[in-house]
Amino acid sequence: MMNETLRFYVPIPAFETHMEITAGPELARQMQSVLRLRPNDEVILINGAGSACVARIQAFTGRAAQLLVEQLLLLQTEPPITVRLYQGMLKSAKFEWIIQKGTEIGVTAFIPVISEHSIKGLDEVSSTKKQRWRSIAIEAMEQSGRSTLPAIEEPAPFQQALQSAAKHCNATFLAWEESGKQQRTTGNYKEKSGFQPALANVIQYTQVERLVIALFIGPEGGFSELEVQMAQAAGAKIVSLGPRILRAETAAIAAAILTISACGGM
Repeated sequence: MMNETLRFYVPIPAFETHMEITAGPELARQMQSVLRLRPNDEVILINGAGSACVARIQAFTGRAAQLLVEQLLLLQTEPPITVRLYQGMLKSAKFEWIIQKGTEIGVTAFIPVISEHSIKGLDEVSSTKKQRWRSIAIEAMEQSGRSTLPAIEEPAPFQQALQSAAKHCNATFLAWEESGKQQRTTGNYKEKSGFQPALANVIQYTQVERLVIALFIGPEGGFSELEVQMAQAAGAKIVSLGPRILRAETAAIAAAILTISACGGM
C-alpha cells in the first residue's frame, strides 16, 4: 500500500478510526485537480507528529475534500537516532536542497547557523522563505513516507548554536576540512580525526534510550579556526569526513547518512 497510495500532510493532533476530516482548498485542489483523485479513492494521511492513517475520499464539496479515516497506520520509517543538523547558512537553493534531501534521509531538525564565513545578509530570513522551507520539508516527508515532520528552527549565531547543541544532544560533531589534511597527504584513512570511528565510539558508550547527535557543517567558506576552538571548548568533537574536500551541501548529507547508517537506520 505504501508504494501505491499517495500520502498527504494533515496537521491534526491525532487520527481516530471513522474520524471525518475536511481537507482545505489547497489540499483539495492538489487531490482533485492536480492528481485527478476521485471519491472512493484511498490516500494516506500523515500528521507530521508520528501518526498516519488510511483514509477514503468521500466527496469534493466546493473548495474542500471530505475524507473518512478507515485504518490507523504505524509507519516504521523514522531512524532509531535523532539527528540535529546545524548548517552554516548557504545560498537559498543549496539550503533548500539540504532540507529536501535531509528530510528524506531522516534528519530530525535543521538549525541554520550564522558563522564567520557566512555570506552577509543570509541571517535575514523572511517569513516567505521560512514558509518555503517548511513546504519543502512537507513535500519531502510525504514523498519519503516519513510520519514526522522535521523542525526548521530560527537562524542562530554560532555560539548560540553550540549552546543549543549542548542542551539538546548527547554528542556534537563539527566537520572541519583541515582535520582531513593528514588523510590527504598520507593516505591514512583510519586516523583519529575520522568521523566514523568517533561516531562509533559515541554509539557504543552512550547509554541512552535514543541517541541525539548534533552535526555542525560549515558554510561555503567553512568554519574559522576561532570557531573550531570555540566548539572544542564547548565539548564538540572536531572530525574529518574523509580525504576529499566536499561542498557544504554534500558534506551535510554525507554526514547525516553516515550518522543514521551507523545506527542501522538507512
